[in-house]
Amino acid sequence: MKTICFEDLRSFQGKGGMRRHSWNLSTNLWGKMLEGVRYRREALGHRNGGIWLVNPAWTSQTCHVCGERGIRVEGETSTAEKRGGEYFHCPKCDEYFHADVNAARNIMYVQQPIKPSAVSGRTS
Repeated sequence: MKTICFEDLRSFQGKGGMRRHSWNLSTNLWGKMLEGVRYRREALGHRNGGIWLVNPAWTSQTCHVCGERGIRVEGETSTAEKRGGEYFHCPKCDEYFHADVNAARNIMYVQQPIKPSAVSGRTS
């Protein structure tokens, strides 16, 4: 395994008065998780490649086949848009994909190396 890709979820936001606490907690946990993955990769002898963070914006709403912006729908046969729907429909290809699988394929195609300082996370 040469490269591992993740959605860059460091911008997680809590609600209300817990927003700063949620950000600190999620960033710290995110950093520890990335650090753990990096450690395991090296322990298993995977020195080539790396860990890449990909901006998750539009990954589940862009067709991984043609790059066209599609819509989220409730089911594999539906064409009515539903925010947060389980499936993705591309009007250009007229194909249906599970939204998470479509997003994962888009993330896999993006190649933006992570900066080493981002692995440690925020500790204050």
